[in-house]
Amino acid sequence: MRSLLILTFFLFFSPVLPDSLSVLLEKNSKADRDRSSALSQVVAYYFQNGEYEEARPYVKEISELSELLDDRYLENLSRYYYGYMAIYGNKGEDPFPFLYEARRGASMLRDSEENLKLKIRTNSLLGLYYLDRQMSSEAYQCYQEGLEINERLNDKHLEFTLKSNIAALFVFMERYDDALDISMKLLDEPALTTHNKYRILINIGLDHICLEQYEKALNYLDSASVYSTTSVEHAQILLWQGSAYKQAGQYGESVSRLEACLDSLGNHSSPSLETQALLLLGNCYLSMGNNDSALRYSEKVLEKSREYKYLVYEVDGCMLKSISLYNNKKYKEGYECLRQAMSLGDSLQNKSNSERLDEMIFQKKIKEMEDQSKMEMLMVKARHRLQTSFFIFAGIILVSLVVIVLLLLNRKNILLKDKKIQEESLSKELDLRNREMTAKVLLQVQRKEMLRDIINKLTELKSRKRKTQESLEEIINEMEHSLSLDSPEDFDYYFVQIHPDFYNRLREDYPNLTPYEQRLCAYLKLNLSTKDIASICNISPDSAKIARSRLRHTLGIQNTDDDLVGFFARY
Repeated sequence: MRSLLILTFFLFFSPVLPDSLSVLLEKNSKADRDRSSALSQVVAYYFQNGEYEEARPYVKEISELSELLDDRYLENLSRYYYGYMAIYGNKGEDPFPFLYEARRGASMLRDSEENLKLKIRTNSLLGLYYLDRQMSSEAYQCYQEGLEINERLNDKHLEFTLKSNIAALFVFMERYDDALDISMKLLDEPALTTHNKYRILINIGLDHICLEQYEKALNYLDSASVYSTTSVEHAQILLWQGSAYKQAGQYGESVSRLEACLDSLGNHSSPSLETQALLLLGNCYLSMGNNDSALRYSEKVLEKSREYKYLVYEVDGCMLKSISLYNNKKYKEGYECLRQAMSLGDSLQNKSNSERLDEMIFQKKIKEMEDQSKMEMLMVKARHRLQTSFFIFAGIILVSLVVIVLLLLNRKNILLKDKKIQEESLSKELDLRNREMTAKVLLQVQRKEMLRDIINKLTELKSRKRKTQESLEEIINEMEHSLSLDSPEDFDYYFVQIHPDFYNRLREDYPNLTPYEQRLCAYLKLNLSTKDIASICNISPDSAKIARSRLRHTLGIQNTDDDLVGFFARY
C-alpha cells in the first residue's frame, strides 16, 4: 500500500523533442546563462514525460556549464536534477548525496526568485526521498521548511505541491483525517490547474480508501477521471478503483478495473504501474479462490519485478505464489516460495538498514565538512582582518598617489587650456583673414561692376557723338585693360595664403578637375553667390549656373538638395 501512495504521475512513452525546444537549443548555442535556461526547459520536458535517461546528457551539460561559468546556482540545479533522476529513473543510484548537497548548497545562495524556487523544489524532493524510506519526521521537516521559504516567494503551484506532499505523508502516518482536511482545502483553491485538480482528487480518493469509505473513494476517483489527460493517468485511476473494489470485497468489479488498467497502458512503458496492477489482480483471484489464475499472475509479477529490480514487489509476488501453491496442495513448492519471500524480506530489510547506515555515514561526513568549513571561515575572517589592515595602509599610499596625480592632471589641464586658447586665437585669426579675403574679392567684384557700367555708358555715348569717338575708344580700352589687371592667378595667390591645403586635397580626391573648375570650387568655398561668381569670371549669371551644375556632375553629387558650400567646408 505504501508504494502505491507515493506513486508519481508521469507519462512513460518516448517523446520526440518538440521543434520549439530544438530551435531554442540551436538559438542559444553559446556557453552562457541563456544556454542553461534552454537546457533546463529540455530537461523539464523529458522529466514530465518520464524519459530520465534522455534528460541525462542535458543535465550533464548544465553541470559542465556551472564549472565553466563558476555559477553556484547551476551547480546546485544540476545536483537537484541528478537526484531527481536517481529517484525516478530506476537505475539503482542513491539520490541522497545529490539532494543533500543540493539542499545545503542552495541554502547558501542569495534570495533571488530562481534560488528560492530551487530551495523549495530540493526540500520537496528530499522529503519524498525520506517518505519512501519511512523517515516521517525528516520528510515533514523538509516540507515545512519548503513552505516557510515559499512565504517569501508566494508561489501557489509550489505551495500546492508541498501541501499535497504533506497530505500524502499524513496518509502514510495513518493520520487520515488530517490528510483529508488538507486535501479538501486544496480542492477549494481557485488557482488549481487541471493537472493539480486531477492529483488532489486522486489523493482524496486514496484518503477515503484508507478510511475504508469505498463509495466516497470511488466517487472522487470518478471525478478525477474527468481531468485525466493521458492513458497513464487513466490507468492510474483504474488501478485505484480496482484497489477500492478489492478492499470492499467486490472482486469481480476489481478484476474488471485492473484488466482495463492494463489495457489502458497498452504500449506505454510504465513497469511500476503494470506490476502493481498484476499483483492486485493475482490477489483478487486468490480471494475469489481461483488459485490457478492467482499463480499465473504471481509469475508475471515476479518476471516484472526481477526485470526492473522491484524488490518489494518481488517479495509480494513470492508470497502470492506461495499461498497459491499451498491452496493447490503443492506444499513443497509453496514452502520454497515462502522461504524465498522471507529471504528477500530480510534482504529488503538489510538493504533498508544499509541505506539508513549509508545516510548516517554521509550525514556525519557532511557534518565534518561543515565543521571544517566553519574552521576555514574563522581562518578567512582572521586573514580578512589582516587584509583590512593592509588595505588601510595601502589606501593611505593610494590616496597620496591620487593627490599627486590630481596635481599633475591639474597642471596638464592648465597647459591644455592654454593650448586651447592659442588654438582659438589662431582660429579667430584665420577667420579674420578669411573675411579679409572675402572682402577683397567682393571689392574686386564691385570695382569691376562699376567699370563695366562706365564702359556701357561710354559705349552709348560713342554711338551718339562721332566726334569724340577716338577719345572715347581710348578711354574704353584703358578701362577694359583695368578690368583685366585682376588675373585669376592673383586670386589664387591670396586664396592659398588662407587655405593652403585646399587645392591639393581637392586634386587628390578629384584629379580630373580643370583649373577653371578648381577656381570655381574656391569661389564656392568662400560662399560667393552665383551673381558674384559671374562678375568675377566675366560671364553671365546663366553661364555661372550652368558651370555650377556641371561641377556637381563632375563631383558626383546626384542629390540636388546637397549644398555645395557645405560640401566644400570639408576641404
